[in-house]
Amino acid sequence: FPSHDMIKELASEAGATYLWFPNENDLYPTGISEISAGEIGQKFEGASRTGHFNGVVTVVNALFSAVQPRWALFGEKDLQQLFLIKKMSEMLHPHISIVACETVRDVDGLALSSRNVRLSSSDREAAAVISRALKSAQGESELSTKLQSLRDILSTEKRFALDYAEIVDGETFEIASETTIDQRTIVAGWINGVRLIDTMSMNSSRVNVLVSP
Repeated sequence: FPSHDMIKELASEAGATYLWFPNENDLYPTGISEISAGEIGQKFEGASRTGHFNGVVTVVNALFSAVQPRWALFGEKDLQQLFLIKKMSEMLHPHISIVACETVRDVDGLALSSRNVRLSSSDREAAAVISRALKSAQGESELSTKLQSLRDILSTEKRFALDYAEIVDGETFEIASETTIDQRTIVAGWINGVRLIDTMSMNSSRVNVLVSP
């Protein structure tokens, strides 16, 4: 985890005005009261990481309560987390606007993540199968062929241990149907013990942010 000094340096370079490093008493002055992420929080990532999303919405709720921001930015790469935070905020903090930030990708298509530093050069080569599969699915016209293409390409990389590959409705996070307007692929799996997740809109007009080489 980055040190406070590193965080300060990065924040300064990004133009931040204030930094806050809260302790437990700052966030939970009357003790921790866990919030449930509900049924959606038990699916996909939640099925593989029991209780994870309960922890996420509990911490974010405490942060929102303490800071009372006007906006809060969360990345789309963890689409399920973004969805659950939006739902929690709508119920408990309706004055806060949740801003979805597009996934930033390296030149090889790999979504940026702190976990990527644990990948060897060979692992990174294998990880490229995820973005290839997502782009291939995006190029198909029917939901069934999108899902088939997604899973077929992922299966070509034997070093990638698939957890799930689905297409969901971005508005409800239920499994998408042919009539779903906001179709989103979600993928998770492991390469050499490193868990990777990714997502992509099936709207071909949408382009993720790329990092310059």
